[in-house]
Amino acid sequence: MAGAAAADRFSGLPDAVLVRVVSFLPVRDAARTAVLSRRWRPLWLHTGTLNLDTRSYGRGYAYEIREPLFRDAGVALRRLLPPVRSLSLLARRDTGKECQELIGVSSYRRSPWEYCNPMTLAPVPRYLDDLLADPALRRLEELRLRFEIEDKQSLRYIYELRPEALPGHTLRALDLACCRIEMPAAGAGAAAFPRLVSLRLDRCSVPVHDLEALTGAAPNLATLRIENLDTFFYDPESDTNYGVRLALHCPNLTALHMADTYLLADVAAPRLRSFSYRGAYTEFTFTADATNLTRADVEFSSYSVSEEQELPILIWRCLRSLRHAKMLKLSVVSLEDIVLDKGTQGEHLVVFQSLEHLQLEGAVQSDHGTKDPADAIAALLQCCPVIHELQLRLKKDRWSYSERRRGRRKSEFQVSMDLFKGRRSMLNNDDDSYLRVADLQGLSGCWFNCLHHLKIVKLQFKLKELDSFEVSLAKFFAENCKVLEKMQIDDGKQNFLDHINRRIEGWRLNANLE
Repeated sequence: MAGAAAADRFSGLPDAVLVRVVSFLPVRDAARTAVLSRRWRPLWLHTGTLNLDTRSYGRGYAYEIREPLFRDAGVALRRLLPPVRSLSLLARRDTGKECQELIGVSSYRRSPWEYCNPMTLAPVPRYLDDLLADPALRRLEELRLRFEIEDKQSLRYIYELRPEALPGHTLRALDLACCRIEMPAAGAGAAAFPRLVSLRLDRCSVPVHDLEALTGAAPNLATLRIENLDTFFYDPESDTNYGVRLALHCPNLTALHMADTYLLADVAAPRLRSFSYRGAYTEFTFTADATNLTRADVEFSSYSVSEEQELPILIWRCLRSLRHAKMLKLSVVSLEDIVLDKGTQGEHLVVFQSLEHLQLEGAVQSDHGTKDPADAIAALLQCCPVIHELQLRLKKDRWSYSERRRGRRKSEFQVSMDLFKGRRSMLNNDDDSYLRVADLQGLSGCWFNCLHHLKIVKLQFKLKELDSFEVSLAKFFAENCKVLEKMQIDDGKQNFLDHINRRIEGWRLNANLE
Protein backbone atom coordinates (compact mmCIF):
# COMPACT_ATOMS: atom_id res chain seq x y z
CA MET A 1 0.00 0.00 0.00
CA ALA A 2 2.82 2.35 0.85
CA GLY A 3 4.44 1.62 -2.49
CA ALA A 4 1.19 2.26 -4.35
CA ALA A 5 0.67 5.57 -2.54
CA ALA A 6 4.22 6.62 -3.36
CA ALA A 7 3.65 5.77 -7.03
CA ASP A 8 0.45 7.89 -7.19
CA ARG A 9 1.95 11.26 -7.98
CA PHE A 10 -1.22 12.64 -9.59
CA SER A 11 -2.96 12.94 -6.23
CA GLY A 12 -0.40 15.48 -5.11
CA LEU A 13 -1.07 17.79 -8.04
CA PRO A 14 -3.50 20.71 -7.73
CA ASP A 15 -6.84 20.50 -9.51
CA ALA A 16 -5.83 23.16 -12.03
CA VAL A 17 -2.95 21.00 -13.25
CA LEU A 18 -5.12 17.90 -13.48
CA VAL A 19 -7.73 19.81 -15.47
CA ARG A 20 -5.00 20.90 -17.85
CA VAL A 21 -3.85 17.30 -18.32
CA VAL A 22 -7.38 16.03 -18.96
CA SER A 23 -7.96 18.81 -21.50
CA PHE A 24 -5.61 17.05 -23.94
CA LEU A 25 -7.63 13.81 -23.94
CA PRO A 26 -10.30 12.88 -26.50
CA VAL A 27 -13.77 13.55 -25.11
CA ARG A 28 -14.58 9.86 -24.59
CA ASP A 29 -11.38 9.30 -22.57
CA ALA A 30 -11.79 12.57 -20.68
CA ALA A 31 -15.28 11.54 -19.51
CA ARG A 32 -13.96 8.18 -18.36
CA THR A 33 -11.63 9.86 -15.84
CA ALA A 34 -14.76 10.61 -13.76
CA VAL A 35 -14.75 7.01 -12.49
CA LEU A 36 -11.24 7.26 -10.98
CA SER A 37 -12.35 8.87 -7.72
CA ARG A 38 -14.73 11.41 -6.26
CA ARG A 39 -12.10 14.12 -6.72
CA TRP A 40 -11.70 13.31 -10.44
CA ARG A 41 -15.44 13.18 -11.14
CA PRO A 42 -15.99 16.87 -12.01
CA LEU A 43 -12.55 17.66 -13.43
CA TRP A 44 -13.27 16.94 -17.11
CA LEU A 45 -16.27 19.29 -16.96
CA HIS A 46 -13.95 22.24 -16.23
CA THR A 47 -11.59 21.73 -19.19
CA GLY A 48 -13.51 23.94 -21.63
CA THR A 49 -12.23 21.68 -24.45
CA LEU A 50 -13.94 19.24 -26.79
CA ASN A 51 -11.54 16.88 -28.56
CA LEU A 52 -13.08 14.48 -31.08
CA ASP A 53 -10.85 11.68 -32.37
CA THR A 54 -12.09 8.85 -34.56
CA ARG A 55 -9.40 6.55 -33.16
CA SER A 56 -11.38 6.38 -29.91
CA TYR A 57 -14.17 4.57 -31.79
CA GLY A 58 -12.28 1.75 -33.46
CA ARG A 59 -11.91 0.99 -37.17
CA GLY A 60 -15.56 0.62 -38.13
CA TYR A 61 -17.30 2.06 -41.16
CA ALA A 62 -17.88 5.80 -41.28
CA TYR A 63 -21.64 5.47 -40.76
CA GLU A 64 -20.99 3.29 -37.70
CA ILE A 65 -18.61 5.81 -36.11
CA ARG A 66 -20.32 9.12 -36.83
CA GLU A 67 -23.41 8.46 -34.70
CA PRO A 68 -21.57 7.81 -31.40
CA LEU A 69 -18.89 10.40 -32.24
CA PHE A 70 -21.25 13.32 -32.67
CA ARG A 71 -23.66 12.03 -30.01
CA ASP A 72 -20.79 12.18 -27.51
CA ALA A 73 -19.97 15.66 -28.78
CA GLY A 74 -23.54 16.83 -28.16
CA VAL A 75 -23.66 15.32 -24.67
CA ALA A 76 -20.31 16.87 -23.77
CA LEU A 77 -21.39 20.32 -24.96
CA ARG A 78 -24.45 20.13 -22.71
CA ARG A 79 -22.43 19.03 -19.68
CA LEU A 80 -19.21 21.04 -20.02
CA LEU A 81 -19.18 24.18 -17.94
CA PRO A 82 -19.25 27.25 -20.21
CA PRO A 83 -17.52 28.67 -21.99
CA VAL A 84 -16.19 25.97 -24.32
CA ARG A 85 -13.03 27.55 -25.68
CA SER A 86 -11.44 24.78 -27.76
CA LEU A 87 -12.80 22.34 -30.35
CA SER A 88 -10.72 19.85 -32.30
CA LEU A 89 -11.67 17.09 -34.71
CA LEU A 90 -9.18 14.50 -35.94
CA ALA A 91 -10.64 12.11 -38.52
CA ARG A 92 -8.47 9.34 -39.96
CA ARG A 93 -9.93 7.29 -42.80
CA ASP A 94 -8.74 5.49 -45.93
CA THR A 95 -10.34 7.85 -48.44
CA GLY A 96 -11.70 11.35 -48.59
CA LYS A 97 -15.17 10.06 -49.38
CA GLU A 98 -15.17 8.17 -46.08
CA CYS A 99 -14.23 11.36 -44.24
CA GLN A 100 -17.07 13.20 -45.96
CA GLU A 101 -19.49 10.43 -45.07
CA LEU A 102 -18.27 10.66 -41.49
CA ILE A 103 -19.04 14.36 -41.10
CA GLY A 104 -22.19 14.33 -43.25
CA VAL A 105 -21.14 16.18 -46.41
CA SER A 106 -20.56 15.24 -50.03
CA SER A 107 -18.87 17.24 -52.78
CA TYR A 108 -20.46 15.08 -55.44
CA ARG A 109 -24.15 15.51 -54.62
CA ARG A 110 -26.10 15.77 -57.90
CA SER A 111 -29.62 15.34 -56.52
CA PRO A 112 -31.32 15.75 -53.12
CA TRP A 113 -31.52 11.95 -52.76
CA GLU A 114 -28.02 10.97 -53.81
CA TYR A 115 -26.55 11.29 -50.32
CA CYS A 116 -29.31 9.74 -48.24
CA ASN A 117 -29.81 6.98 -45.74
CA PRO A 118 -30.41 3.89 -47.95
CA MET A 119 -33.01 2.53 -45.51
CA THR A 120 -35.20 5.62 -45.12
CA LEU A 121 -34.17 7.80 -48.11
CA ALA A 122 -33.94 10.68 -45.63
CA PRO A 123 -31.03 13.10 -46.12
CA VAL A 124 -28.12 12.41 -43.76
CA PRO A 125 -27.65 15.24 -41.25
CA ARG A 126 -24.69 17.52 -41.81
CA TYR A 127 -23.08 16.56 -38.52
CA LEU A 128 -20.08 18.89 -38.56
CA ASP A 129 -22.08 21.90 -39.77
CA ASP A 130 -24.59 21.37 -36.98
CA LEU A 131 -21.83 21.00 -34.40
CA LEU A 132 -20.10 24.24 -35.42
CA ALA A 133 -23.45 26.05 -35.29
CA ASP A 134 -24.12 24.94 -31.70
CA PRO A 135 -24.71 27.98 -29.43
CA ALA A 136 -22.32 26.50 -26.86
CA LEU A 137 -19.43 27.29 -29.26
CA ARG A 138 -20.19 30.98 -29.68
CA ARG A 139 -17.14 31.92 -27.57
CA LEU A 140 -14.79 29.45 -29.21
CA GLU A 141 -11.12 30.50 -29.16
CA GLU A 142 -9.38 27.52 -30.78
CA LEU A 143 -10.62 25.44 -33.71
CA ARG A 144 -8.75 22.50 -35.25
CA LEU A 145 -10.19 20.43 -38.09
CA ARG A 146 -7.77 17.83 -39.43
CA PHE A 147 -8.55 15.04 -41.87
CA GLU A 148 -5.86 12.40 -42.35
CA ILE A 149 -6.45 10.08 -45.32
CA GLU A 150 -4.42 7.24 -46.77
CA ASP A 151 -5.39 7.92 -50.39
CA LYS A 152 -3.87 11.36 -50.94
CA GLN A 153 -5.34 11.69 -54.44
CA SER A 154 -8.95 10.86 -53.59
CA LEU A 155 -10.30 14.41 -53.16
CA ARG A 156 -8.96 17.96 -53.38
CA TYR A 157 -10.62 18.81 -50.08
CA ILE A 158 -12.88 17.20 -47.49
CA TYR A 159 -14.85 20.00 -45.89
CA GLU A 160 -15.87 23.46 -47.03
CA LEU A 161 -15.58 25.84 -44.11
CA ARG A 162 -17.51 29.11 -44.22
CA PRO A 163 -15.40 31.75 -42.43
CA GLU A 164 -18.44 33.97 -41.82
CA ALA A 165 -19.98 31.18 -39.71
CA LEU A 166 -17.08 31.14 -37.25
CA PRO A 167 -17.04 33.16 -34.01
CA GLY A 168 -14.59 35.69 -35.39
CA HIS A 169 -14.83 38.02 -32.39
CA THR A 170 -13.31 35.37 -30.06
CA LEU A 171 -11.30 33.02 -32.31
CA ARG A 172 -7.57 33.08 -31.58
CA ALA A 173 -6.21 29.92 -33.27
CA LEU A 174 -7.36 28.21 -36.47
CA ASP A 175 -5.76 24.95 -37.64
CA LEU A 176 -7.21 23.36 -40.79
CA ALA A 177 -6.24 20.38 -42.95
CA CYS A 178 -7.94 19.32 -46.20
CA CYS A 179 -10.49 22.13 -45.99
CA ARG A 180 -11.76 24.56 -48.60
CA ILE A 181 -12.06 28.22 -47.70
CA GLU A 182 -13.66 30.99 -49.70
CA MET A 183 -14.12 34.37 -48.10
CA PRO A 184 -17.51 36.09 -48.44
CA ALA A 185 -17.83 39.30 -50.40
CA ALA A 186 -17.23 42.53 -48.55
CA GLY A 187 -20.34 43.85 -46.87
CA ALA A 188 -22.58 43.09 -43.94
CA GLY A 189 -21.69 39.38 -43.99
CA ALA A 190 -17.93 39.87 -44.26
CA ALA A 191 -15.76 37.78 -41.95
CA ALA A 192 -13.40 39.47 -39.50
CA PHE A 193 -10.98 37.92 -37.02
CA PRO A 194 -9.60 40.72 -34.85
CA ARG A 195 -8.20 38.32 -32.19
CA LEU A 196 -6.78 35.62 -34.48
CA VAL A 197 -3.06 35.18 -33.76
CA SER A 198 -2.32 31.71 -35.18
CA LEU A 199 -3.36 30.28 -38.57
CA ARG A 200 -2.30 26.97 -40.09
CA LEU A 201 -3.46 25.70 -43.48
CA ASP A 202 -2.31 22.20 -44.43
CA ARG A 203 -3.36 20.69 -47.76
CA CYS A 204 -6.16 23.22 -47.99
CA SER A 205 -7.85 24.60 -51.10
CA VAL A 206 -7.89 28.38 -50.95
CA PRO A 207 -7.90 30.75 -53.94
CA VAL A 208 -5.10 33.31 -53.75
CA HIS A 209 -7.39 36.30 -53.35
CA ASP A 210 -9.27 34.52 -50.55
CA LEU A 211 -6.04 33.71 -48.71
CA GLU A 212 -5.05 37.36 -48.99
CA ALA A 213 -8.48 38.39 -47.71
CA LEU A 214 -8.32 35.89 -44.83
CA THR A 215 -4.95 37.13 -43.59
CA GLY A 216 -6.05 40.71 -44.15
CA ALA A 217 -9.08 40.10 -41.93
CA ALA A 218 -6.75 39.11 -39.08
CA PRO A 219 -4.70 42.26 -38.31
CA ASN A 220 -3.14 40.71 -35.18
CA LEU A 221 -2.00 37.49 -36.87
CA ALA A 222 1.38 36.49 -35.39
CA THR A 223 1.98 32.94 -36.67
CA LEU A 224 1.16 31.69 -40.18
CA ARG A 225 1.85 28.19 -41.55
CA ILE A 226 0.98 27.35 -45.16
CA GLU A 227 1.71 23.83 -46.40
CA ASN A 228 0.79 22.09 -49.65
CA LEU A 229 -1.64 24.81 -50.65
CA ASP A 230 -4.05 24.35 -53.56
CA THR A 231 -4.94 27.77 -54.98
CA PHE A 232 -7.20 26.56 -57.84
CA PHE A 233 -4.85 28.21 -60.36
CA TYR A 234 -2.82 25.76 -62.39
CA ASP A 235 -0.30 25.95 -65.20
CA PRO A 236 -1.84 23.60 -67.83
CA GLU A 237 1.61 22.32 -68.78
CA SER A 238 3.02 21.69 -65.28
CA ASP A 239 -0.20 21.21 -63.25
CA THR A 240 1.18 23.23 -60.33
CA ASN A 241 0.64 26.59 -58.66
CA TYR A 242 4.03 27.82 -59.90
CA GLY A 243 3.86 31.35 -61.25
CA VAL A 244 0.92 32.46 -59.10
CA ARG A 245 1.87 35.46 -56.97
CA LEU A 246 0.63 35.75 -53.40
CA ALA A 247 0.69 39.09 -51.59
CA LEU A 248 0.59 38.88 -47.79
CA HIS A 249 0.18 42.01 -45.69
CA CYS A 250 0.56 41.05 -42.03
CA PRO A 251 1.77 43.97 -39.91
CA ASN A 252 2.05 41.91 -36.69
CA LEU A 253 3.32 38.62 -38.13
CA THR A 254 6.35 37.25 -36.26
CA ALA A 255 6.61 33.67 -37.63
CA LEU A 256 5.97 32.50 -41.20
CA HIS A 257 6.36 28.93 -42.49
CA MET A 258 5.74 27.97 -46.12
CA ALA A 259 6.16 24.48 -47.56
CA ASP A 260 5.45 23.02 -51.00
CA THR A 261 3.27 25.92 -52.12
CA TYR A 262 4.88 26.65 -55.53
CA LEU A 263 3.80 30.26 -55.13
CA LEU A 264 5.65 33.47 -55.78
CA ALA A 265 5.21 35.38 -52.54
CA ASP A 266 5.45 39.07 -51.68
CA VAL A 267 5.42 39.39 -47.90
CA ALA A 268 4.93 42.63 -45.99
CA ALA A 269 5.74 41.65 -42.40
CA PRO A 270 8.00 44.25 -40.77
CA ARG A 271 7.91 42.50 -37.36
CA LEU A 272 8.88 39.06 -38.68
CA ARG A 273 11.36 37.19 -36.45
CA SER A 274 11.25 33.65 -37.85
CA PHE A 275 10.90 32.50 -41.46
CA SER A 276 11.10 29.07 -43.05
CA TYR A 277 10.51 27.78 -46.56
CA ARG A 278 10.66 24.25 -47.92
CA GLY A 279 10.00 23.26 -51.50
CA ALA A 280 11.01 23.83 -55.09
CA TYR A 281 13.05 26.78 -56.23
CA THR A 282 10.73 29.76 -56.26
CA GLU A 283 10.90 33.45 -55.50
CA PHE A 284 9.80 35.09 -52.27
CA THR A 285 10.45 38.71 -51.41
CA PHE A 286 9.87 40.86 -48.36
CA THR A 287 8.31 44.12 -49.44
CA ALA A 288 8.91 45.54 -45.95
CA ASP A 289 12.29 45.21 -44.27
CA ALA A 290 12.22 42.50 -41.58
CA THR A 291 14.82 44.16 -39.38
CA ASN A 292 13.93 41.93 -36.40
CA LEU A 293 14.50 38.68 -38.29
CA THR A 294 16.34 36.26 -36.01
CA ARG A 295 16.20 32.93 -37.83
CA ALA A 296 15.63 31.90 -41.45
CA ASP A 297 15.48 28.31 -42.72
CA VAL A 298 15.33 27.93 -46.50
CA GLU A 299 15.34 24.47 -48.06
CA PHE A 300 15.25 24.36 -51.85
CA SER A 301 14.63 20.68 -52.52
CA SER A 302 13.81 20.48 -56.23
CA TYR A 303 13.87 22.41 -59.49
CA SER A 304 10.90 24.28 -60.91
CA VAL A 305 12.39 26.92 -63.21
CA SER A 306 13.04 26.34 -66.88
CA GLU A 307 16.35 28.06 -67.42
CA GLU A 308 19.49 27.09 -65.57
CA GLN A 309 20.96 30.60 -65.57
CA GLU A 310 17.95 31.92 -63.63
CA LEU A 311 18.76 29.86 -60.55
CA PRO A 312 21.59 31.89 -58.96
CA ILE A 313 19.74 35.17 -59.52
CA LEU A 314 16.54 33.74 -58.07
CA ILE A 315 18.36 32.41 -54.99
CA TRP A 316 20.14 35.69 -54.29
CA ARG A 317 16.90 37.64 -54.71
CA CYS A 318 15.42 35.48 -51.98
CA LEU A 319 18.49 35.90 -49.81
CA ARG A 320 18.27 39.66 -50.15
CA SER A 321 14.99 39.55 -48.25
CA LEU A 322 16.75 37.67 -45.41
CA ARG A 323 19.72 40.02 -45.10
CA HIS A 324 18.82 41.04 -41.53
CA ALA A 325 18.81 37.44 -40.22
CA LYS A 326 21.12 36.46 -37.36
CA MET A 327 20.87 32.73 -38.10
CA LEU A 328 20.51 31.31 -41.62
CA LYS A 329 20.10 27.71 -42.73
CA LEU A 330 20.29 27.39 -46.50
CA SER A 331 19.83 24.10 -48.33
CA VAL A 332 20.20 23.87 -52.10
CA VAL A 333 20.15 20.97 -54.50
CA SER A 334 23.71 21.68 -55.65
CA LEU A 335 26.28 24.27 -54.58
CA GLU A 336 26.72 25.28 -58.20
CA ASP A 337 23.17 26.69 -58.08
CA ILE A 338 24.45 29.56 -55.91
CA VAL A 339 27.30 30.64 -58.21
CA LEU A 340 26.61 33.88 -60.06
CA ASP A 341 28.32 34.90 -63.26
CA LYS A 342 31.16 37.31 -62.66
CA GLY A 343 29.35 40.12 -64.43
CA THR A 344 26.24 39.91 -62.23
CA GLN A 345 27.83 39.51 -58.78
CA GLY A 346 27.92 43.23 -58.05
CA GLU A 347 24.22 43.54 -58.82
CA HIS A 348 22.88 40.54 -56.92
CA LEU A 349 25.22 39.73 -54.02
CA VAL A 350 23.93 40.97 -50.67
CA VAL A 351 25.79 41.52 -47.38
CA PHE A 352 24.45 39.94 -44.17
CA GLN A 353 25.64 42.49 -41.63
CA SER A 354 24.06 40.76 -38.62
CA LEU A 355 24.49 37.08 -39.53
CA GLU A 356 26.33 35.14 -36.82
CA HIS A 357 25.41 31.54 -37.62
CA LEU A 358 25.38 30.09 -41.14
CA GLN A 359 24.47 26.52 -42.08
CA LEU A 360 24.82 25.50 -45.72
CA GLU A 361 23.75 22.18 -47.24
CA GLY A 362 24.14 21.07 -50.82
CA ALA A 363 25.65 18.57 -53.21
CA VAL A 364 29.19 18.81 -54.52
CA GLN A 365 29.34 17.37 -58.01
CA SER A 366 32.21 15.13 -59.01
CA ASP A 367 32.35 16.92 -62.36
CA HIS A 368 32.02 20.64 -61.57
CA GLY A 369 31.50 21.58 -65.22
CA THR A 370 31.69 25.33 -65.76
CA LYS A 371 31.06 26.21 -62.10
CA ASP A 372 33.23 25.56 -59.07
CA PRO A 373 31.64 24.85 -55.65
CA ALA A 374 34.51 26.82 -54.11
CA ASP A 375 33.04 29.91 -55.76
CA ALA A 376 29.78 29.31 -53.87
CA ILE A 377 31.66 29.12 -50.57
CA ALA A 378 33.65 32.23 -51.46
CA ALA A 379 30.49 34.20 -52.29
CA LEU A 380 28.88 33.35 -48.96
CA LEU A 381 32.04 34.12 -46.97
CA GLN A 382 32.29 37.45 -48.74
CA CYS A 383 28.68 38.29 -47.87
CA CYS A 384 28.86 37.20 -44.20
CA PRO A 385 31.57 39.39 -42.63
CA VAL A 386 30.77 38.74 -38.95
CA ILE A 387 29.71 35.08 -38.70
CA HIS A 388 30.95 33.20 -35.62
CA GLU A 389 29.81 29.69 -36.51
CA LEU A 390 29.79 27.97 -39.89
CA GLN A 391 28.29 24.54 -40.61
CA LEU A 392 28.71 22.90 -44.00
CA ARG A 393 26.92 19.69 -44.91
CA LEU A 394 28.30 18.58 -48.26
CA LYS A 395 26.66 15.73 -50.14
CA LYS A 396 28.08 13.72 -53.02
CA ASP A 397 26.69 12.50 -56.31
CA ARG A 398 23.43 14.40 -56.27
CA TRP A 399 22.23 14.88 -59.83
CA SER A 400 22.75 18.57 -60.50
CA TYR A 401 20.50 20.69 -62.66
CA SER A 402 23.07 20.81 -65.47
CA GLU A 403 23.57 17.04 -65.34
CA ARG A 404 19.82 16.51 -65.36
CA ARG A 405 19.55 18.57 -68.53
CA ARG A 406 22.42 16.64 -70.13
CA GLY A 407 21.03 13.29 -68.93
CA ARG A 408 24.40 12.23 -67.52
CA ARG A 409 25.07 10.51 -64.19
CA LYS A 410 27.59 8.00 -62.83
CA SER A 411 26.43 4.44 -62.44
CA GLU A 412 26.30 2.90 -58.96
CA PHE A 413 29.12 0.56 -59.96
CA GLN A 414 31.36 3.50 -60.91
CA VAL A 415 30.60 5.22 -57.61
CA SER A 416 31.44 2.04 -55.66
CA MET A 417 34.73 1.59 -57.52
CA ASP A 418 35.76 5.21 -56.87
CA LEU A 419 35.04 4.79 -53.16
CA PHE A 420 37.01 1.51 -53.01
CA LYS A 421 40.04 3.02 -54.75
CA GLY A 422 40.02 6.05 -52.46
CA ARG A 423 39.87 3.95 -49.30
CA ARG A 424 42.61 1.58 -50.48
CA SER A 425 44.85 4.53 -51.27
CA MET A 426 44.34 6.03 -47.80
CA LEU A 427 45.19 2.75 -46.10
CA ASN A 428 48.24 2.00 -48.22
CA ASN A 429 49.67 5.53 -48.27
CA ASP A 430 49.70 6.90 -44.76
CA ASP A 431 52.81 9.07 -45.13
CA ASP A 432 52.89 12.83 -44.95
CA SER A 433 53.91 13.25 -48.57
CA TYR A 434 50.69 11.60 -49.75
CA LEU A 435 48.58 13.55 -47.29
CA ARG A 436 49.46 16.87 -48.83
CA VAL A 437 46.24 18.49 -49.98
CA ALA A 438 45.89 20.90 -52.87
CA ASP A 439 44.59 24.42 -52.34
CA LEU A 440 41.19 25.41 -53.68
CA GLN A 441 41.43 27.64 -56.70
CA GLY A 442 38.35 29.63 -55.82
CA LEU A 443 39.57 30.36 -52.26
CA SER A 444 43.37 30.38 -52.36
CA GLY A 445 44.77 33.88 -52.27
CA CYS A 446 41.43 35.34 -51.19
CA TRP A 447 40.79 37.05 -47.88
CA PHE A 448 37.46 37.43 -46.12
CA ASN A 449 36.56 39.58 -43.11
CA CYS A 450 34.70 36.69 -41.50
CA LEU A 451 38.01 34.85 -40.95
CA HIS A 452 38.67 37.30 -38.10
CA HIS A 453 35.41 36.22 -36.39
CA LEU A 454 34.92 32.51 -37.16
CA LYS A 455 35.27 30.51 -33.94
CA ILE A 456 33.45 27.28 -34.82
CA VAL A 457 33.61 25.41 -38.14
CA LYS A 458 31.73 22.13 -38.66
CA LEU A 459 32.05 20.05 -41.81
CA GLN A 460 29.95 16.98 -42.60
CA PHE A 461 30.61 14.85 -45.67
CA LYS A 462 31.26 11.30 -46.84
CA LEU A 463 34.98 10.93 -47.34
CA LYS A 464 36.15 9.23 -50.53
CA GLU A 465 39.73 10.40 -50.73
CA LEU A 466 41.92 12.79 -48.81
CA ASP A 467 42.83 14.87 -51.84
CA SER A 468 39.26 16.10 -52.33
CA PHE A 469 37.28 19.31 -52.32
CA GLU A 470 35.98 18.67 -48.80
CA VAL A 471 39.40 18.08 -47.26
CA SER A 472 40.87 21.06 -49.15
CA LEU A 473 38.07 23.14 -47.69
CA ALA A 474 38.92 21.93 -44.18
CA LYS A 475 42.54 22.88 -44.85
CA PHE A 476 41.54 26.39 -45.92
CA PHE A 477 39.63 27.05 -42.71
CA ALA A 478 42.31 25.48 -40.51
CA GLU A 479 45.01 27.67 -42.01
CA ASN A 480 43.10 30.95 -42.32
CA CYS A 481 40.65 31.28 -39.39
CA LYS A 482 42.47 33.57 -36.93
CA VAL A 483 40.34 32.93 -33.83
CA LEU A 484 39.27 29.34 -34.48
CA GLU A 485 38.30 27.57 -31.25
CA LYS A 486 36.68 24.40 -32.56
CA MET A 487 36.80 22.53 -35.85
CA GLN A 488 34.58 19.47 -36.09
CA ILE A 489 34.69 16.96 -38.94
CA ASP A 490 32.05 14.30 -39.57
CA ASP A 491 33.04 11.88 -42.34
CA GLY A 492 29.87 9.82 -42.31
CA LYS A 493 31.16 7.15 -39.88
CA GLN A 494 33.78 5.95 -42.33
CA ASN A 495 36.48 5.86 -39.61
CA PHE A 496 39.04 8.03 -41.39
CA LEU A 497 38.79 10.99 -39.01
CA ASP A 498 42.26 10.32 -37.59
CA HIS A 499 43.76 10.96 -41.03
CA ILE A 500 42.01 14.32 -41.34
CA ASN A 501 42.44 15.45 -37.75
CA ARG A 502 46.17 14.80 -37.84
CA ARG A 503 46.50 17.01 -40.89
CA ILE A 504 44.27 19.70 -39.36
CA GLU A 505 46.59 19.91 -36.35
CA GLY A 506 49.55 20.26 -38.68
CA TRP A 507 47.84 22.93 -40.78
CA ARG A 508 46.92 24.90 -37.67
CA LEU A 509 50.47 24.64 -36.34
CA ASN A 510 52.01 25.77 -39.62
CA ALA A 511 49.60 28.69 -39.84
CA ASN A 512 50.51 29.82 -36.32
CA LEU A 513 54.22 29.57 -37.07
CA GLU A 514 53.83 31.74 -40.12
